[in-house]
Amino acid sequence: MDCEYHFALTQRAKQDVRQNVGYIRNELGNEKAAGMLMNELDKCIERLCIFPESGKLVFDEYLPGIHVRRKIVGKYILFYQVLKEEKVIRILRVVYGRRDMDEVLKHMNS
Repeated sequence: MDCEYHFALTQRAKQDVRQNVGYIRNELGNEKAAGMLMNELDKCIERLCIFPESGKLVFDEYLPGIHVRRKIVGKYILFYQVLKEEKVIRILRVVYGRRDMDEVLKHMNS
């Protein structure tokens, strides 16, 4: 299938990916799992470029009027926005699923 959309990671999302992969690789000493996370993220983002609205909408008091979606990627949650006019999937955050999501969402716009 052809992909109409392309993607862009925010600086915060890039930092999240580096931290998550670095933690798995360096702190847990699991190079294979770190590589698997990167592969899973790549596959998820590729699917989003084909099916941009496949993620579940996030309804939260900290995101009034902002259309944010989420996809589960293993133990992580990828938050993104679909920018229809620009045909862009903007990746906002990639966070460990057991984090306090209220705190994550509260600072999504900062």
